[in-house]
Amino acid sequence: MNDKHHNKLAVYSFLAKSSKLIIAPLSLTFISQYLNEIELGFYYTFLSFASMQMLLEAGMAHSLRQYISHAYKLESGEWSKESKIKISKYYSFSIIWFLIISILLAALMYFVSLKYYGGSEQNVEWKYPFYLLILSVFLSTILMPLMILLEGIQRQVVLYKCQAVGSFFSGLILCILLLYDFKLYSLGGSMLGGTIITIFLIIITGNSDTNKLIEILSFHEYKSIFFELFELLSKVSVVWVVGYFFWNSVTLISFKLLDSEMAGRIGFTFAISKAIMNICYSLLQGQYTNFSNNISNNLDVDNKFRRYQLIVSIFVFLSFLLLVIATMFFERFVIINRLVDALTMTQIGIYFFVLTMLTGLNDFVRCYKVEPFMFASILRAILIVSVFYIGCKYNYEYTFFIMSLVLASFYLWSEKVLKKIKKQFNCNVRVNND
Repeated sequence: MNDKHHNKLAVYSFLAKSSKLIIAPLSLTFISQYLNEIELGFYYTFLSFASMQMLLEAGMAHSLRQYISHAYKLESGEWSKESKIKISKYYSFSIIWFLIISILLAALMYFVSLKYYGGSEQNVEWKYPFYLLILSVFLSTILMPLMILLEGIQRQVVLYKCQAVGSFFSGLILCILLLYDFKLYSLGGSMLGGTIITIFLIIITGNSDTNKLIEILSFHEYKSIFFELFELLSKVSVVWVVGYFFWNSVTLISFKLLDSEMAGRIGFTFAISKAIMNICYSLLQGQYTNFSNNISNNLDVDNKFRRYQLIVSIFVFLSFLLLVIATMFFERFVIINRLVDALTMTQIGIYFFVLTMLTGLNDFVRCYKVEPFMFASILRAILIVSVFYIGCKYNYEYTFFIMSLVLASFYLWSEKVLKKIKKQFNCNVRVNND
């Protein structure tokens, strides 16, 4: 694919994420104004539980994207028949897989919430808002196969356009629900509304390729497809499960070890930081299925990756620099007043900068249809969770700085892994050509 196409994907991927940024100042203002510190703590732990989708799907979405991207082949500018039949099997498998996962996820969220919130002495209505959240996560999970398929067959532009509109309206619905005092119901309601709008737009947009694929769906080879995916999935699943605790440990530990106000501040700060990271990272994230497809055709994409990595690093640095300045000089504003202090904000900014670079590098390595980070991910999660837990326990003010150093060491190791993987891949290509 040419540079123009890569740039187009980057733009639409960025728009899909940054559409949230357009309405983010308004939604963050509403969250700060209409939820108190205690409710903020519940709100951001709700988000962590919504992420349990990542825990149960166990990296299957990532594995399917890689396999579909590598299987997508063109002959004379048309999608080849052999490729279409192969991908239809992956798509059929994904429908069954995510139907099962959505049911298990709903049950798991229900029982875990009773255990986690059951002993809470806070006078907050959380049960029915959480049930609405379960419904929204159930729907988004059951519809994941369509999203995976569109990315895998290089129809990312269609998907990103629909997601951009859906994300915008999700934020708008959140603000409206908070304005009318729906409190914690607003999260599940906004997620449900955004998902419905996104799917509706995908359906009315239509795509002849996906329609033709649906006609040849086959659910008879579920077992063989599973074992085909298992080689990659067996490693990816461990990384994804460990990743859930890595990404959500800060919010969950804060809620249990710190006072309600501080837990709310950390949850709010991390939510904004993750949003900044996701929006900036989208410039690179939208390229990965293209990178995978190009690699399967023996094309060099290293220079393109490094270029987008540099752009993302600049965006992340400038974004957190502005956020630190805001905490120093504009603390009277409603949104800024709910953040942590300037010193902690600086450390969190460094942490997310390194984390963005590490995530981007690891995901690029995975474009080679390998998963070399299983044990590294386990070790990284254990170290990060342990450092934060000890920091909270003993009130150490440089906790996030130490966490950043841990991530930096893993980044250096990942660079070595990339060199090794590329060398092996190039050797295999030469052997196949001979």
